[in-house]
Parts: sequence; C-alpha cells; structure tokens
Amino acid sequence: MRIKRSVTSVVLLLLSVVAVGACSCGNYNPGAPMEQSKEQAYNVVKPQIENGVTAYMVENLGERPTVMSSYEVNTGTGTIDADVFDICAIVGTGGLLRTVPDGCARLPGADNDNFDVGDCSPSGLGHYIWVIDAAGNVFSVCDENLDGTLAGNELADGFHYNIWP
Repeated sequence: MRIKRSVTSVVLLLLSVVAVGACSCGNYNPGAPMEQSKEQAYNVVKPQIENGVTAYMVENLGERPTVMSSYEVNTGTGTIDADVFDICAIVGTGGLLRTVPDGCARLPGADNDNFDVGDCSPSGLGHYIWVIDAAGNVFSVCDENLDGTLAGNELADGFHYNIWP
C-alpha cells in the first residue's frame, strides 16, 4: 500500500512538472518564424529593385524609369513625394532583373501600380508598389486590401506586418 501511494505521488509530481513546463511556453508564437521569413523575403527583393533602378539610371544618363503617378510616402523620418515607376523597364531584355520580383502588386485602376505602362506581368499576387523619389531612391507602399486605394499606414515605407508577397 505504501509503495502504491509513493508511485502515485511521483506520477502526480511528474505531471505537475510537465504542466508547469507547458504553461511556461505561453510566450512562444508559432507564427513568428513565418513572419520573419516574410520580412526576409521583402528584404531580399527591395535591394534587387534598388539595383535595377540604379542600373537603369546609369544606362540612361540619370533618367528614371517612366513614372505614372505619385504617393506621399511616410519614410519614418517624414513624408516625401515618390513616383510609381514602370518596373518592366528594369526587367527582361536590357533590364538588370530577369523576372519581376515577388511582392509587386497589380491593382485595379490605372496609373497606381508598377504595371500600368510596361509589357511584363507580376509573378503572382503581390501587395507592394515600388516608388522612387527624384534622386532615384526606392521606397515601397503596401496595398493591404488590394483595392487600389492607399491610405494611412499603407503609405508607410517598408515591410508591413505579415503581408508578403
């Protein structure tokens, strides 16, 4: 009887330790690795586009790719007017990039995304519209709802939480 009670006590103690250990993992966010990989994908694409724009401007004596419209972009240190440009100018024959990078948005309406002038197509569903300032610096805005209208936080440059491509 005494052995049975001791074994039962040990089993209860072990179950308590396991339960406490499981509860202490409450801060673990299983989505965090996915979020990091989405942000890393954005951080790979942006320099590709920056390099493509720079190469285009060098080859064309400082001229920027064709621009269609502009957005007032929040850079984190202020706002700037930046122009939506033809991404097809930096892709394919004569361009630095072989294919359109992931994440580029094709939106309803005219003159509001990077595909309204050129003859290339996005590689899939994307949310980001790439824009350039007068000096050729590249920024992005994000149409989170893919509705063709951007407002508020969507006009902030950079990766948007959990949105990729």
